[in-house]
Amino acid sequence: MTQGHAESTAGLASGPWQVTSLPPGWDWIPGYGLYQSGDAAARLNLVFTWDELGEVPDLNAYVARQRQGLAGMVSSILPLGTENLNPGGYDEVQLIRLVLDHGGAQEVWQEQLYLRLDKTIGIVTASGPAAQAAHLREALRLALKLAVFSKER
Repeated sequence: MTQGHAESTAGLASGPWQVTSLPPGWDWIPGYGLYQSGDAAARLNLVFTWDELGEVPDLNAYVARQRQGLAGMVSSILPLGTENLNPGGYDEVQLIRLVLDHGGAQEVWQEQLYLRLDKTIGIVTASGPAAQAAHLREALRLALKLAVFSKER
């Protein structure tokens, strides 16, 4: 069941992520994130996840390991770029852009933002079909306006 627009956002959390408001045109899937209302074939999704840095030394190594794991689940990955961003209040921030081919199914375009606080990694993934690729960055900006990430769960 998704959370309605007029309902309280008190329960909109995914681990260390707390979504503070639900914008018009978006719905909440508990433990997952947000998706745009409307046509499923054309909508964007925002997924909020987290992980621990583990045995790797930094965020670059963590992201490389994640990309290797993803490669085993899809037919192909087309990397479109990686950027180390101004960390602001985080230890490290990295943005990656990908196109995922699921073997004959519609391609999925993704922008993934990785935020490291000490050994905890917050991940926001904006994804959608190729027709919506130009709106992925806007969706990530929306996610960062709506959600707070902290090491506390």
